[in-house]
Amino acid sequence: MTQQPDQIVYEFEKPRATVRAYINTFRGKRYAHIREFVEPRDQPGAPLVATKAGICVEIGDLDELEAAVRALRAAA
Repeated sequence: MTQQPDQIVYEFEKPRATVRAYINTFRGKRYAHIREFVEPRDQPGAPLVATKAGICVEIGDLDELEAAVRALRAAA
């Protein structure tokens, strides 16, 4: 299994989580993630951990994801 470290490209804070946009490589493919991270409950001050809340797409699908976000914004 080959996985490269995450390249964080954007993040913003929510009241109880941090949302991160990042890129990583797994088994030779590049993926874009948007995911919520939280502090572990039993370890205050520990590094943030990823939650299941989020999305992961192959880099080649970013145009489609961007179109989906534009559609959401237009509908809101």
